Amino acid sequence: MFERIVALDAEKAYSELKNQLFRQNSKLIIDEPPQHLVVEQGSLFGLTPKGAKKRIECHFHPQGDHTRIVAKTSLSSNWKKVTCLGYLIGAVCIALAILLAFTVQAIATQPYFLSIFTEFGSYNYSQLQLIANMLWGLAIFLVSILSVNIIADLLIYRRKDSLIEETLKMLP
Repeated sequence: MFERIVALDAEKAYSELKNQLFRQNSKLIIDEPPQHLVVEQGSLFGLTPKGAKKRIECHFHPQGDHTRIVAKTSLSSNWKKVTCLGYLIGAVCIALAILLAFTVQAIATQPYFLSIFTEFGSYNYSQLQLIANMLWGLAIFLVSILSVNIIADLLIYRRKDSLIEETLKMLP
């Protein structure tokens, strides 16, 4: 939640803030001048605090010739769902890479599996070990990418108010 007192009456503050938000590609959801304004801004696939899809709710409280603006930002539930789906897909890919790496290593090291392969032709231990190592490398790479995404999304959540903070600071 972010709060600021501006040197404008409520109607002027309302129209100024509404214009500033529209310049930043916001979509109007609720329009109750001069007391309440709700907009949506951003994209489902936004990767920055300003680019992530969010809902900004502003309340205007007149205080003489000034206006106190209280703004609250919440990330869109659809953005949260897409993010969680990405985590789930990443976790499944990591699990598959690890499972395949264990399987290839088992094939390369167990005598039972070796006898199956030697019946069908030649067997090259070094090639199977190379494939297993590549699968382990893939799993480590995917874990690092998923970790970076989680950190980025935590930063987006922490800085979700940055757009409305900067917009309110532009008002007199």
